[in-house]
Amino acid sequence: MKNIYEPEFVKNLFDKMSSSYENMNYITSFDFSIRWRKQFLSKLGRSNKKLNIIDLLSGLGENWKYLKENFPNSNFYALDFSTEMVNQSKLKADKIFEKN
Repeated sequence: MKNIYEPEFVKNLFDKMSSSYENMNYITSFDFSIRWRKQFLSKLGRSNKKLNIIDLLSGLGENWKYLKENFPNSNFYALDFSTEMVNQSKLKADKIFEKN
């Protein structure tokens, strides 16, 4: 039996579900995941300062659009242990951060 708390098991799990994660999270939470995220991130406020923002366990970049709107002059960094989540999020990053 596999240990579900082993880092490699968790990484592989997120790699496998990367293509459906965002939609399944939305459906299974009855839209709560989006509302929770907006409520949480609204506590950060807004700033035009040039900040360095790191999104730990960034997944598919679900927070990036909101963060970019509220911190438009900041530098953004994302970190996730799932290679496939990172690969899936690159297209979203290019669109949000206007990299062609």
